[in-house]
Amino acid sequence: MYAKRIAAIKISTAPRLTAIDFVEVDPSQLVLRVHFHRDPGELDTPFGLNDPPPAKISITSTSGGEGVPVVRVTDVDVDGEVLELTVDKPGDFSRYRLHIEDPRIDYFFRSTEFTFKANCPDTRVDCKPVPEACPPADLVDFPVDYMARDFLSLRGALMDFAAQRYPQWRELVEADVGVMLLELFAALGDELSYTQDRMAREAFLETATQRRSVRRLVRLVDYDIHDGRSGSTFLDVRVILGMVTLEAGFRVWGVGDDGTTVTFEIGQGLADDLANGTYSVRKAWNALQTHVFDPDAAELPAGATAIFVQNPGGLVNPSTDWKNKWVLIHRDPPTPGEPPRRHLVFVTDVEELVDNLVEPPLVAPLPVLRLSWGPEHALPWCLKIGAGTTVHGNIVPATAGERFTEFFEIRGGTPDVRQAIEREGALQAETGERSVTFLHSLLASETGGLGRLGADLRATVPEVRVARITGDDPEVDLENWTWRRNLLSSNRLDEHYTLDDGTWRRVIGFQRATVDKDFVHYDYASGDGATIRFGDGEFGRTPADGLSFRVDYRTGVGTASNVAAGAIRYLQHPYTKERDISEFDLGRIASITNPLPVTDGVDPESLDDIRQLAPEEFRAVTHRAVKPEDYCEIVRRLDWVQVAGVRQRWTGSWPTTFVTPDPVGTYAVTDEQREELDGLMHCVRQAGREVYVRNPRFRAIDLEVQICVKPGHIPSTVRDAVLRRLRGDGVTPGYFAADTFTFGAPLQRLTIEAVVGAVPGVLAVKNVRIGARAVHHMRDMEDLYVVPDDQILRLASDPRTPERGSIRVITEGGV
Repeated sequence: MYAKRIAAIKISTAPRLTAIDFVEVDPSQLVLRVHFHRDPGELDTPFGLNDPPPAKISITSTSGGEGVPVVRVTDVDVDGEVLELTVDKPGDFSRYRLHIEDPRIDYFFRSTEFTFKANCPDTRVDCKPVPEACPPADLVDFPVDYMARDFLSLRGALMDFAAQRYPQWRELVEADVGVMLLELFAALGDELSYTQDRMAREAFLETATQRRSVRRLVRLVDYDIHDGRSGSTFLDVRVILGMVTLEAGFRVWGVGDDGTTVTFEIGQGLADDLANGTYSVRKAWNALQTHVFDPDAAELPAGATAIFVQNPGGLVNPSTDWKNKWVLIHRDPPTPGEPPRRHLVFVTDVEELVDNLVEPPLVAPLPVLRLSWGPEHALPWCLKIGAGTTVHGNIVPATAGERFTEFFEIRGGTPDVRQAIEREGALQAETGERSVTFLHSLLASETGGLGRLGADLRATVPEVRVARITGDDPEVDLENWTWRRNLLSSNRLDEHYTLDDGTWRRVIGFQRATVDKDFVHYDYASGDGATIRFGDGEFGRTPADGLSFRVDYRTGVGTASNVAAGAIRYLQHPYTKERDISEFDLGRIASITNPLPVTDGVDPESLDDIRQLAPEEFRAVTHRAVKPEDYCEIVRRLDWVQVAGVRQRWTGSWPTTFVTPDPVGTYAVTDEQREELDGLMHCVRQAGREVYVRNPRFRAIDLEVQICVKPGHIPSTVRDAVLRRLRGDGVTPGYFAADTFTFGAPLQRLTIEAVVGAVPGVLAVKNVRIGARAVHHMRDMEDLYVVPDDQILRLASDPRTPERGSIRVITEGGV
């Protein structure tokens, strides 16, 4: 059809024209390939140099098009002799006409009809691929034992398979090559089965066996497991001669009830040791006799916070020696019927006195010291003083555990120096590569644990210091890196590290004939101990290659350090005779002991306890808000919020929550408080539910109180006293203080009458009138003045801000 005109187009020279032949539809239906009767590249102005713009190309439906009447061309490209058109969407099942408005195309052949569903079968109503029927799988030629999962069962299954598949193979000795290959396959299958089982087991809280798996799982519900605490105590040192200086970190030993040796170090932990702390003990401070001014007052009551001690010859300098120091009140009764007493107190004040009436009379007055301490260390029982009761001043702290020091490098290669273990980090979405995470396990912590200190078990601080070596002296040239509980808040430049559970160390090594150095594989080897983990470059800084680190840490023995009183008594190891103190100082110390039992050592939280408590903690302290009461409870966790009001309503497009806090001690919410509350609300709200923080709505009231003044009282004085009682005096808050009323709290007339009537000079309250700014005028107050539940009563009575309410007192009677 139209063969003559097509032939004329192909040979035309002035001008050279082409014509649309047909349209090819890509299976995606988003690309159309327009074929021409004549190569567009042969025209006077080829298409490749000047393509038709998308605005000159139209695709419209000619037979309905209820779904997609017009398809828009978004891009034009030339691929050889074909013009490729990219469209914004596929057309429907109607027919479409493609029209290209271009003078290089013959007017008669500038358009053609086609359908987007050309590649679809006639019996189909859409172009979804037809799923292929699943052909039946070929039957295996040998029955597979799917219960075979360990080495022995897999080896037996493979041997049975070989016997049936290759019946002529008879060499079944251990050294046979075939048997060796079958055992390799069985070993590989055993390892794969173990990996599958372990991954499946560690993915759930109920079945996880590794502490690091459990920690990561419960962290998803904001539950912080505790890792125990090292025991601590105070030691009473008795000196034979002169003064002895004990350095922090000196080891002492105790023996538990089961005969095991427990190591303690003098000082308050690793920080005290690293700071080179020292403790001086003197013979003169071994035991100072308590002083009695009168034999009839030779007993201190329970709750006492002071005691008197004799200070002959100025054994203690009251201005420098014992102030802000721990001392021990010690009593060994002369009769066995009286229990011994031991009590530690922290002296906060030392007062020097003189007793001039000592019996029997002395040549000179007796110097006496009055030692005072805080109520938190008050005596728990009555204490007889005088003979048998002394105060010991050679009290030094001690902490359970033992210090260790290790060195390691980051890809350094120095002989005999441990290298940090490398593992792949998270996948970087921008680069498609994985970062490197460096690990270093604290070897002594695998058996001794890692010491931790702190009053709050879930906020204890590990006894570890990681420092980069910056010079030749590893004792001095150090720059500390900072420990963080996790690295989620660390940026890529922060020199932070965290601690993971478990120990990474050598698990296997192979000798290589061509290289002197063995090939060693380091991997996760034990769930005990602790491992230092550096950042991955996104959360925390990744240490550069060649850096050297020094790590100091202390072990922690948990409840094993809870020894009885008097159990710590060795300055050298009871079996190996190892010691830190010099022979000279050892000879000048008579004894060392703990006067009180050690009770604060705690073992790490067990996995069973975590499994039981973590879900309950998640339910008890919610971190999500759905109902209004959820928002109220979460807002009230802020220490500056007294009460919170919450309203949820439909705003025309979606549900919106409005939160209004009632701040403590004030009416206004500061910008910092608003920002804090707004951030908290966006952390706990539901997705798609907006939350707005609003200021409280106040109802400013004017109050008029008419009182009768008692005879003999000045009315103006009584009036001022009533005003101070109601609005406060700047120091003592009044009845209408900011925290008295909250959302919807009513005002009772009887309460006002009781408060005013209690003021000296008030005979009676005659009348009370009340008005609300912009609500109603002054009127007699009824028994109960009710306000809406989204408003707060406000009465500041400040002349500078009359819009915040006022008080007027009218007096009758008096002088």
